[in-house]
Amino acid sequence: MKKSKILEQKKKSWRAIYLIGGFAGFLAALVFRLFLAVELMTFNGFGIFQMPLKEPMGALEWFTLLENNKAVALILLGLVDMINFLLVGLLFTAIYIALRKADKLVMNFAIILTVVSISLFISSNQMVGIAQLSDKYHAAASTAQSSIYLASAEALVANIQGMGWYASLFLIYLDGFMISMVMRRNDVFNKATAWAGIFANSFGLLLFPMLLLAPSLAWIPPSFSAPFRLTWYILIALRLFKLSKK
Repeated sequence: MKKSKILEQKKKSWRAIYLIGGFAGFLAALVFRLFLAVELMTFNGFGIFQMPLKEPMGALEWFTLLENNKAVALILLGLVDMINFLLVGLLFTAIYIALRKADKLVMNFAIILTVVSISLFISSNQMVGIAQLSDKYHAAASTAQSSIYLASAEALVANIQGMGWYASLFLIYLDGFMISMVMRRNDVFNKATAWAGIFANSFGLLLFPMLLLAPSLAWIPPSFSAPFRLTWYILIALRLFKLSKK
């Protein structure tokens, strides 16, 4: 009786994780998409946000945007990307539960990559620091204080997309590719889901050699990756909802 109760409790926990993962997948695909800031800049905020003509360069430009339109400034500083990483973490955790028996070694490594990539992205994000310095700058009582805050922010602005940002992105793409290969070798997720993930994360990984060989064309891999990634997340979410009912 005791073992059956424990097993039943585990099943309830797994169902809850599948449901949470499913909702996270839909949100990551449709609302909090990676590189949403780029989409908003390209399409002038979809008529919802008043976007600047170009992304701020120096600390003073960021401070001005934060003062005039904090929501847009935070989006450009990576707020949506951070939410996306957290949602993908929930999604990948649900996938781990579903696939952990299919390939224990790869899936254990994959969940470690998930934790490392999310931690690296959050720790390397400069959004909070720049926003706090902006508040202090506008509340400063003297020019000397303002100069100190401005100089401190310049150092953060220089690392908005530093090595930590690129490393976290590389790890999450590698993580997704490994998960997709495990999907392809079993029937928990269908082959369409697996191939959507393989294409999405393969194109994502191409970003990094492109940055080295042809930086001006680095926008191409994420552009090709985006529709496959959106499809991948939605297909995974639908399957997780089905698994939660079993």
